[in-house]
Amino acid sequence: MSAASDRLRDFFLEASALGQREAGPLLDRACAGDEALRKLLEELLQHVVSAPSQIGESATRLAIPDAVAPTIARALALPPSGAPVLGARYRVLGELGAGSFGVVERLYDRSLRRIVAAKSPRVPGLHIEQTLLREARLLAYLDHPGAVQVYDLREDDAGVSYTMELIEGESLAERLRSLRAAGRKMSISEALRVVTRVCETLANAHHKGIVHLDVKPDNVMLQGYGRVSVIDWGIARFHDEAPYRAHIEHAGAVDHGDLMATTIRGGTPLYMSPEQFTEDAALGPPSDIYAVGSMLFELLAGRCPFSTSATMAALRDAKLAGSPSLRSLRPEVSDRLEAICMRMLAPTPRARPQSLDAVLDELARLADIGDGTEIIRLAAGEVLFEQGAESNTAYQIVEGQLEVVVDDDGPRVVATRGAGEIVGELAMLSRARRSATVRAGPATVLRALDWRALEHELSRVDPMVAHLLRNLSDKLIETI
Repeated sequence: MSAASDRLRDFFLEASALGQREAGPLLDRACAGDEALRKLLEELLQHVVSAPSQIGESATRLAIPDAVAPTIARALALPPSGAPVLGARYRVLGELGAGSFGVVERLYDRSLRRIVAAKSPRVPGLHIEQTLLREARLLAYLDHPGAVQVYDLREDDAGVSYTMELIEGESLAERLRSLRAAGRKMSISEALRVVTRVCETLANAHHKGIVHLDVKPDNVMLQGYGRVSVIDWGIARFHDEAPYRAHIEHAGAVDHGDLMATTIRGGTPLYMSPEQFTEDAALGPPSDIYAVGSMLFELLAGRCPFSTSATMAALRDAKLAGSPSLRSLRPEVSDRLEAICMRMLAPTPRARPQSLDAVLDELARLADIGDGTEIIRLAAGEVLFEQGAESNTAYQIVEGQLEVVVDDDGPRVVATRGAGEIVGELAMLSRARRSATVRAGPATVLRALDWRALEHELSRVDPMVAHLLRNLSDKLIETI
């Protein structure tokens, strides 16, 4: 049976499954006003419905005019070149986009009753089909919530295509454009959340021996309910083949080496590491770490660390010279956050954090500094507040250390507090006077936390918790 007959057979299976009433719009779309074609398809469809076992035979016997075949192919939203159809299980809803290698379409999965995406070659060709096959298998091997989930793969004489999770939402690049248009920057807490999700996805890939090599805001999707996905793994490669070989051996399968073989090089100059500009450079996790650092800088500063208009040579030289200061563009960024970003942007791979696990550890230690909170910097020995003073503000230590001093028969240090800990919370809750003096040990960075900021943070978890704490505070004040 020819590829054209295969397409016809699938078309009639779909039409007969829809029923006479629902098949009308499908025929409208297939025929596009061609009444002769419609009559031909209706006659064959009527025969198919009365003798379903003859579907394949009827389609085979039908002489398909050359002028008609492309129209039928369009009815299935497939190129007329013979690219594979995923079968009657799926109904095409429209095209989502096309790249240099493939076309991505939106499909309805009749079996599981869900919307999926499908990718097939844009034009026929062995190299393109091998690229899509490698991409599908690599995504399936990654198997992480932050990477696109592959559902099904079709590989036969007609070609290669696969279905996958439909990623909906906006790209991080689109979010940044919206913020710039409004004259705003992303909040520090949101930037840290997004970058943390990206790092988790890439850390999983690195542990499995794979580097992405094209991390940028365009390839990060922001979805509903806080989900963040890293997409476009087309130029990803293995930096370590051992994990994949162990994976194949554990399954008792044979490694054909098809995932390892790739000659594709590339990246986006504005975000890629200096070593990616060199043709024969060995690339590994530090290259992705650099790209994430570039993205973190842009999220916080509102602009890329390097000029978008620079030539390739000038851009590489600028990256080798080192990144500009982050805090000069966003002063409220803590010294610690700037330090981790600058290490990620170090010109040489050895000077960067050697794994994204290390980056994730650093991000986890950073305080969640949100919009509207005041950042206070104390010099060594500087007093934050005096014993007996009135105040309704607590302070969270971002970095450094505070000393708690009580003056009874003379000042004495009764406690020290470090990063992440809070001081002054009792006075904030009870509105009582300060029970001790608090001063910086070494230079210290603090986040001021008043009732407004506290309620905002708690309401992000559960508004009821914020109301409960406010009521408890009021009752505590009544007892004093």
